Amino acid sequence: MMWTRITGDELWIRALQRERRADLDESCREMIRVSAVCYLGVSYSALAGLALSAWPMPARLFAIALVLSALLMTSLLRSADRQIPVWVLVLQSVFALLLVSIGVAISTLGSYASVAIFYVVIAVYCFHFFTVPIAVAIVLLGAAGYALALLHIGVESWLAAVAIMVGSGLTAGIMTNLLVQRIGRLAAEDALTGLTNRRAWEALLRHEVLNAPRNLNPFSIVLLDLDNFKRINDSHGHIAGDHMLQQVAGALQRVTRKGDVAARWGGDEFALLLLKCGDAEATHIVGRITEQLDGVIDFSVGIETWRPPQTMQDVLEAADAKLYTMKQQHQCESVDTN
Repeated sequence: MMWTRITGDELWIRALQRERRADLDESCREMIRVSAVCYLGVSYSALAGLALSAWPMPARLFAIALVLSALLMTSLLRSADRQIPVWVLVLQSVFALLLVSIGVAISTLGSYASVAIFYVVIAVYCFHFFTVPIAVAIVLLGAAGYALALLHIGVESWLAAVAIMVGSGLTAGIMTNLLVQRIGRLAAEDALTGLTNRRAWEALLRHEVLNAPRNLNPFSIVLLDLDNFKRINDSHGHIAGDHMLQQVAGALQRVTRKGDVAARWGGDEFALLLLKCGDAEATHIVGRITEQLDGVIDFSVGIETWRPPQTMQDVLEAADAKLYTMKQQHQCESVDTN
């Protein structure tokens, strides 16, 4: 099961499906920071209730316990070191629901709605960081806790209040999910060609290198550099150059298979990540690219199939060296022709 969805980097999307523990990068730190803010918000609400409401002693004791629990969770999350179990990031959301439900249960009839707003905050958090099924499950779990808390304090219209909370949480969460997906696509896409950008492509490559020894599936990369592209810009202008880049991107998209990733590496350079693909099939795919671009533009390529114990840098350097060799050959041929 995919536990989490970290936007903007496919490495995290895939790696967290398979690893029970994950290295903390900036995305995971963001989860911890947001969680800590939520717990601080719960603490603030409980302290405000203690200071401004005439609660009976049992309710005050519950409120004090709530504040201490929220502050403890804040401290634990903020002190998380280099690794953290992924399931903790899910369970801490459930724990936050419990704290909010306790907060509602010790509130008065006139103040419970101000505490219940944290259900919506948790829903937004879950739809941002987790997959939709997990987020929906947590929202429904929160609805059950909210219902029990409302029944405890004697709210007659508890069913309507729960329905409003669920509707608000799902609406805010789904809107957040859609916005995050859109931002993630923009962050991983090259604006001119519509291909994957270098950052996202390298993240996918890094993931494949890390998992290749376990999966035992070969993969290849292709680095492609357009020959004499500068002449097009100089002779026909940058609009013509942009159109050429789009033509090349279209050719790459037509020949790559489902699951392969074509990217604009930068300038007039492109890159392919060919999954479950050895030397022979990668060479065949490059041949199809040559057919697509025949008479359009010439290019140089470097093909490298991953072999243990190559690192990501090893694979890139090997492909780049082959690309450089072919580029030099093409330049010599051009000089001889002239």
